Amino acid sequence: MAGKRQKNTSVVRRTEWAVRDRERFKEFVNELRGYNDSLERLFPGAIFQAVRPDIEQSVGLEELQLLQEATAEEHHEM
Repeated sequence: MAGKRQKNTSVVRRTEWAVRDRERFKEFVNELRGYNDSLERLFPGAIFQAVRPDIEQSVGLEELQLLQEATAEEHHEM
């Protein structure tokens, strides 16, 4: 059903939707980041404990590198 709607929607309408929702999505991500940062300040080390199972279950170097890249900017200790 969604595919049918997308096919019937003009490129202009899809572009307008993407631009409008992109800004809303950015706001949402920033809000979540703020919540996560607040939790990290309340519970130092909690992020590491949360991803520890992912680290331990990783079987390949690529998985570990991806996890490292995802956390490197904000969580240097990982």
